[in-house]
Amino acid sequence: RLHRLPYWLAHFLGYRKSTDEGGFTTRDHHHSTILFWSFIGEFVSLIIVEAIFMNIGGELERRDAPYIFPAFSASAILLFNTIDSPLATPRPFVFGHFFCAVIGVAIPKLFLLNPNGEEYLWLAGALACSIATAFMRFTNTIHPPAGATALLPSINKQVQGLDWWYIPAVLLMSIVMLVTALLIDNIQRRYPEYWWTPL
Repeated sequence: RLHRLPYWLAHFLGYRKSTDEGGFTTRDHHHSTILFWSFIGEFVSLIIVEAIFMNIGGELERRDAPYIFPAFSASAILLFNTIDSPLATPRPFVFGHFFCAVIGVAIPKLFLLNPNGEEYLWLAGALACSIATAFMRFTNTIHPPAGATALLPSINKQVQGLDWWYIPAVLLMSIVMLVTALLIDNIQRRYPEYWWTPL
């Protein structure tokens, strides 16, 4: 339904009137073009996320939220280098990180109900990552970097301090990076090839 939007907007959401317009996929472009735009995209997206979280106020600042979670550097590689991969499309990127954040927070909390639960957080991390992977497979939202999103609340004290605020922080990072990818990947290429499922 993107064709119903003004074309300038639909273009930056991945819509093309015809295959003759160019900018279709990574396979259609010269190596130097991919190298240039992937470098620009990764740099700009990570800088924007870090700038937002360095200057964010409220609860996330009070809880000393990290400027960026490591999984998003791996996501940036997918979003700007392999834009035609199903793993880099918006659905698995956003929902993969979201599901993994929820599971990543919930599993250690269950372990910590036990007075000695902190001794077994290493096990909680492995379990959270495994459950999150199975859930992503079940919902068809596989995004490999999101596995680190599930693991982090079990192994990082700073992230543990965020508690349930970890989930909106992950969502905010996902949305900012997705918007950046839509802008930069559609300058000379096409992203995404599909939003929900392949045609």
